[in-house]
Amino acid sequence: MKKGLLLILLASAILLGAARQSFGQWFLDVENGAVLSGYNDVEIPRDTGTRFSLSEDLNTEAAYFFRLRAGYQWKSRHTISVLFAPLRLKATGSLDREVFFYEELFPAGIPLTGHYKFNSYRLLEGGADVEEVYNFSLLHYLSAGLTFSF
Repeated sequence: MKKGLLLILLASAILLGAARQSFGQWFLDVENGAVLSGYNDVEIPRDTGTRFSLSEDLNTEAAYFFRLRAGYQWKSRHTISVLFAPLRLKATGSLDREVFFYEELFPAGIPLTGHYKFNSYRLLEGGADVEEVYNFSLLHYLSAGLTFSF
């Protein structure tokens, strides 16, 4: 009788372990830290605007960022998740030349403020070089994160 009960318990443990692996697992990733602008060159409109740098011609402050990702993973190969990662950088200063940007002319020496907004990131390098706009950026991150599985 004891052997039968032991075998049933052992078989149940093996089946439950296998069943648990076939079901999914919820997770939540939380990250935060600082972001620094490496380069951030812009030109709008692409064919007639003035190209300038938000990080070299203006001062772009380091910023705090956070990132949240929640999801569900099953069979260790399939994941569905939702990401919330707002990022905003602010550049301020003035340029020693006039700038034509987004169909507006800014004279030399006028105080300027630029806002850079991006809604999903980890390492951000790249941009757009198309007919309408030009923008290339490199942003550096120092971050820490936690993952909660339940």
